[in-house]
Amino acid sequence: MKKTLSKGWLITTIILIVVTAVASAVGLTYAIWTELASDSSETDIPIDEYNPSEKYLVWRALDANGEFADVTGGAIEGYAVVGYSGLVAEVIIPTEHEGLPVTKICTSNIGDDFQYRFADNRIISSLVIPETVKTVSAGVCANMLSLKSVKLTGEGEIKIENLAFANCPVLTFDGGSRTINGNADSYLMGSPAPF
Repeated sequence: MKKTLSKGWLITTIILIVVTAVASAVGLTYAIWTELASDSSETDIPIDEYNPSEKYLVWRALDANGEFADVTGGAIEGYAVVGYSGLVAEVIIPTEHEGLPVTKICTSNIGDDFQYRFADNRIISSLVIPETVKTVSAGVCANMLSLKSVKLTGEGEIKIENLAFANCPVLTFDGGSRTINGNADSYLMGSPAPF
């Protein structure tokens, strides 16, 4: 006795094969959802705060004396931010780069660094400087016409050299709890006084 497939079964199988082939060809997928355990919805997922400006910062390695390590030949002890190549207006300097502290904001005249310097930048509207930064070099952020806000975070001493934020006409400067080693009339020359 031969078993025969019913016509309906054959048509259903063919339709299923065609639908699967078409779905695979156009990249459709399907998922089977399962119920989560009751305690899984209460699990905290650690998420680092995203800093969109960080990937556009230009870095230079520093030795133990705060000099460029590639010039002195010294071991890398930290990093300096020497410029910015992005279009994100709100720049947040991170506390560390490649596992070492960011201790300085300065200018570099080496290679392509110079074209990305902070001075004369027309994109940046706010700059947040962390507690790890101990020095802001002379003239490093001068003539930034769009710079509206500089905020120092954390505590401790920071040295801000002459003309660091000079000629920034719309600037509001917030030193926070930091002890500033520098004269506001000198580092803010031509910019509004700090509030």
